[in-house]
Amino acid sequence: MSGAGAKFELLTFEREVAGAPDGTGGRTMSWVTLGLAWAEPRYVRGGEREAQGVLREINAYRFIVWSAAVAELALTVNDVILWNGERYNIREMPRRLSGGPETEILAETGVTL
Repeated sequence: MSGAGAKFELLTFEREVAGAPDGTGGRTMSWVTLGLAWAEPRYVRGGEREAQGVLREINAYRFIVWSAAVAELALTVNDVILWNGERYNIREMPRRLSGGPETEILAETGVTL
């Protein structure tokens, strides 16, 4: 189990929400901040992938955060993490780790939303 000192990176969690009508029958969309949490990032994999005719760098991380912080935010796979100036898509529902008060979030950058 990780110690409290290992959570040295501050994450921002965001959710996309519908805003005002856009005048064409739809709504404007914007990102709102759900909250912040300290995390221990663990690199999983990286590489490149072609998407929409563009070669993109892909990086995946497991972020270990305190379970209480994640439960309070009610995160889903539609939410994102902002870390080090990059947006990470949450790829799986957050999973509480056995034997401790921590939750693991698998997230990936370099893919489209």
